[in-house]
Amino acid sequence: MDILGKTKIYRKDFDGKPAYSTSIGRKKQDGNYENMYIQVQLPKDVELQDKTDINITKGFISWYPTKEGLPKIKFVVMDFETEDNYIQEEREAIQNENSYNFSDEQLPF
Repeated sequence: MDILGKTKIYRKDFDGKPAYSTSIGRKKQDGNYENMYIQVQLPKDVELQDKTDINITKGFISWYPTKEGLPKIKFVVMDFETEDNYIQEEREAIQNENSYNFSDEQLPF
């Protein structure tokens, strides 16, 4: 099953190696929220800071066996963008737009 969209990535370091997760929540009848954390596998050699917001553009749901042999769900993220990417793309779009501003005299119609 494919996954797409925005999520917050949490990072914890174990023996010097980062482990990533995200959460999904639900509102209980008493009005309180409950969260479930799901492991996230990022592309090789990619490291993120704790609580980084990303937009998953290509990913899927998979699973792995725990030490007890029980299945556990994980999200495999193959491609994503961060907030920094959005800001950089927006700046580039504005710069491109500004470089193509024409006066009325320059327009061909």
